[in-house]
Amino acid sequence: MVENEKLKFLEENIEKIALDKDRFGPLIFTSANTYLTRLQQFFKELADLNYQDYLTENETTQIDQKLKRLSLLIEQLRAFDLKQENNFTTTHDNYENEVKNFYQDVMNTLRGSLIYLRQEVGLKNKDEKELQEQQKKAVQAEKKFNELSEKLSTQIEKLDKQKIEIEQGKGEVATKILAKHFAKQANDYTEKAEGKPISKNVGFWKFKKLKNKNKGGWLKSRAIFYYVLMVVITINFILYFAVFWLNKIGKIEMETSDIFTPEYGIMKLALVALLYYGVYFSSKNYFIYSDLADINKQRKNVAQTLEDFLESNPEDKETLSVMMQEGVQAMFRHIPGGHLKQDDKNEKGLVNVTNKFPFSKE
Repeated sequence: MVENEKLKFLEENIEKIALDKDRFGPLIFTSANTYLTRLQQFFKELADLNYQDYLTENETTQIDQKLKRLSLLIEQLRAFDLKQENNFTTTHDNYENEVKNFYQDVMNTLRGSLIYLRQEVGLKNKDEKELQEQQKKAVQAEKKFNELSEKLSTQIEKLDKQKIEIEQGKGEVATKILAKHFAKQANDYTEKAEGKPISKNVGFWKFKKLKNKNKGGWLKSRAIFYYVLMVVITINFILYFAVFWLNKIGKIEMETSDIFTPEYGIMKLALVALLYYGVYFSSKNYFIYSDLADINKQRKNVAQTLEDFLESNPEDKETLSVMMQEGVQAMFRHIPGGHLKQDDKNEKGLVNVTNKFPFSKE
């Protein structure tokens, strides 16, 4: 739909005017109707694609001149009067030839501009769609992170209650429960950090072979963001130099500035920023979950050691008291697992992933 008032003639019903037998009898303008209708569609598409924003000043001026002439041709068709024409047959034929020649002239001079506009706008819409997808993923990741924080707060409260039970003499039962609890937590955090392994039945004997694959997990998310980021950068790098050298050797007339416009640069910069944030956010969550898994493994080991000691029924109450006290302190003391190092606090996600291969667990 054309919104510009000056281009309202593009919405004119040409067929109703050109094929009006009440006005023109057998000399209706069949050929002119076809060409004028096509021209209307052609210029409407140019207007819808905002040709003034993408084309050069000379190209824009040329299109405006053609539009003005099309407007005059339509006005001329609307003004034809059979009664005032001495030789209407000649006038009819001359007009149809003029319209046909004008149509061919427009196609020869402006078709390239329309093709360029379709490609440019199509590329822009594709970039906007990718940006929206990345924004959606970022929102989903933030939601998961908030859920994790709430879950951790609840678990800390439960652990505090269990700590009190151990100190009050329910050590043996509590250590068994805690050992299973910490083992389950360690497995859960490992799956969230590295993904859930897939087991398959292989061969006639149907033995299970564990594949080195991950289903989900922040490790895989980090790798996906990293590879997409590298692909985006590489494609733009190759495209730039391909256009640059092909233009230099005269193979194409298009210059790098025709593709790499400021709008294109801003869009790509936003996309790279989102991908970089995805790499950083995934790395951060991978290291958090891996550290939590290591902490829970250490707590499980302490609980099992304390359980084995209590099952031996020690007679020395003083030794039992000291062992319980030390065991509880060791179990609930925060010991970093090595994934969150002091030296890594200033290391950004992209640098970390580049130095450590995306699927690396170090």
